[in-house]
Parts: sequence; C-alpha cells; structure tokens
Amino acid sequence: MFKFFKLQNHWPNSVFMEFVSYLSSNKYPFSTIRSYLDKLKIYGHILRSYGYTENSCESVLNDQRVFKKTLVQYHRLLCINDKKKRVVSSLNLFIASWHSFRKWFCFSRNLHAPSERIRYFKRPDSMPNLISLTPFSSYVPEDDKDLEHLKKWCILDLICHAGLRNCELSKLQIRNFVPSEKAIYLDNRFKRPRIIYLDQKSTMYLNKYIELLVLNFDLKSKLNPKFTLFTKKNGTAVTESGITKIISRLTSKLIGHAVTPRTLRNSCLYNYLIESGDVRAVQILMGYKNVSSILKYRLYDINIFRNELKKAPHRFHWNPKDTF
Repeated sequence: MFKFFKLQNHWPNSVFMEFVSYLSSNKYPFSTIRSYLDKLKIYGHILRSYGYTENSCESVLNDQRVFKKTLVQYHRLLCINDKKKRVVSSLNLFIASWHSFRKWFCFSRNLHAPSERIRYFKRPDSMPNLISLTPFSSYVPEDDKDLEHLKKWCILDLICHAGLRNCELSKLQIRNFVPSEKAIYLDNRFKRPRIIYLDQKSTMYLNKYIELLVLNFDLKSKLNPKFTLFTKKNGTAVTESGITKIISRLTSKLIGHAVTPRTLRNSCLYNYLIESGDVRAVQILMGYKNVSSILKYRLYDINIFRNELKKAPHRFHWNPKDTF
C-alpha cells in the first residue's frame, strides 16, 4: 500500500529527514525509524494535497487541528486500500509517529509544545475462538510405549485440561511434576507461578512418559530433576513453534482441521469458568494477571442471561416451550 511514495527533497520530507537523523543519532531501532518515516511520508503527502507548501507557516507541522484533518484523510485511504483490516493499528502508528515528530520539531525550532495529545484508538476486544473439548477428553494414546506418541498426547492433554501455555510447556522440567500430589508446580522460573492439579488419567500417562524418557536418555544412573520434561530427539527442549506444530497435526487427525494451542487453552478456560462460576479461582488457575481478561468469556454463557430473565416480572418471561 502507498507504493507511490518516494522520498524526495521537497517540503516537508526535508524536515522529516532531519528528524530521522536525530533518531539515528540517538540509536533508535531501525525498525522504529522506518515505521515512523513511512507514516510521516504519508502525512507529508496529505499535507501537500491540502495545498500546504514550504511557503506556508512552518508551524503547520505542529498544528493539531491540521493533523486531525490529515488523520481523517488517512483513515479514508485505509478503508479503501487496507484489505487486511489493520486500520486501528495503522492509525495508532500514524499518531505515534506524529507525536514523536512534533516533540522533536518544537524542541529544535524553539516552539511551544502543546500539552494536549491526540488520543489513540482502542481496538475492540475480540471474542475468543472456542471449540468443544469432548473429542480430546475421550482421546487416549494409541501406543503408550512409544515415547514420541506419548509426548504428543501429554502436551495436548496439558493444554486442554490444565490450560498451560506454549512457553510454560517448553520450560517444564521433571522436578515440576509431583506424582504423589498429582500436580505440576510452576516455580519462579515461570512468569505466572502457580500449582496445577491433574486428574488420574493425566497423572498416569505423564508417569509412563517420564519412565520412557528415563530409559531413552539413560538417566537411571543419575536422574537430573532439572532435565527438560518435553524434549526433541536430541535431548534439547521442544520449542514453542514445535508445540504448535504438534497440536496442529494432532487436532487435524482428531477433528479434521488444525487448531492452535491458544484456541484449546481458551476452550479450557471457558469450561472451567462455566463449571465453577468462580472468576477469581479461574484467574489463578490459568495464570492471568487480572480478572478483566476472563470476563469476556462470560458473554458466551447463555445460562447467566437466562437466570437473570427468570428474576424479571412475568411479562418478560419467555414461553417455556420455546428453546432458548
């Protein structure tokens, strides 16, 4: 998009290049400089299309009302040309570029910098993608004596029923699993330390997997509790992208299409929330920083809405024969 923009020496690109030199001298990342320059070139093009030239007052570049006009025009261009629907993020980067430029421009030209700032656009919360976990709950390993097959089953099970993240699975060590307590302890090495309790089925197969792991890497003589729980064939920890590939292949086999680990984790959270109804407990169990991340899942539960309608006066009740 906007491929017709080429950096030329006419106004205001010459001013923008001074700003880029300032960013480079202050060792800003190249990606940041490039992003800012791309948006500022669009800003300059829209200014020229409105008739502003070098003969215009230079403070035009600092004028918030003029910038708002260019912001509206940029939004129109995005709605026409942006097929990926990244309008909000593009507008916010456009605003951030101008804020940074205006701060430098006012300082370099000894102008008054207004304290008022353009507000960023807020992206609406996207509803989580949920699927039924029934096919995965009834799934058992086809060969519980095959290390690779059992490893994939355990990874799938810990995402579906324990709600572990990819980054947490890749960092798990043998010492984190305590069979006697049927629990996985996430210690201070993890971003969200917590205790996750497992059922009998998960504990049994995870025990079998560790036994096969010990035999495969000959760890009987000296079992290192810090040995990685889920490894590749060469003994190194499985990566987050590797976990995503495992889940995609397994879900394609079980339900006919690939599913991401995030979708499975979201579905696990939703099931816990509906069964318990305790938002705070689910927050601790799933390792969320605050409760607001979980509240959007309650919108999926029609039973909450139905129970509230039952408390309403009689005229608001629906026909019990109708399916709701």
